[in-house]
Amino acid sequence: MKSRLKKLVSLQDLRRVGVVLPAHEISLEPMLGLMLHQISDRMSVHYARLPHGAERPSLSSLSDLIIAATSLRAAGVEAVLWYWPSAGAVPSDLAELRSICEHVSDQVGVPVLASPLALAEVLEHLYVRNI
Repeated sequence: MKSRLKKLVSLQDLRRVGVVLPAHEISLEPMLGLMLHQISDRMSVHYARLPHGAERPSLSSLSDLIIAATSLRAAGVEAVLWYWPSAGAVPSDLAELRSICEHVSDQVGVPVLASPLALAEVLEHLYVRNI
């Protein structure tokens, strides 16, 4: 399935975006709503929640993330953004997180991107090598 997935290069051309968040994260939806208000005529944002304890899955425990992403895909989203709540829990080389996103993308059929990977790409683009 990987060859049929379009690569997520930018959010600019997307019309429907899904966001997966932990159940306990209650501030992100209103904050994103305010941040995206100016483009709300071009893009809609849809949310799914992960149950408590499922916000940091590993390759062996992806069922909750796949269910959340699948429900967003059923709503017609073109990409899923996975909010990762704690930078301290991110694997240091990001390889496991990339593998998780690729696996979920393959299962669901839309690109999946985790917030730490997006941040890493921005820092790389800005030539930041050490923090």
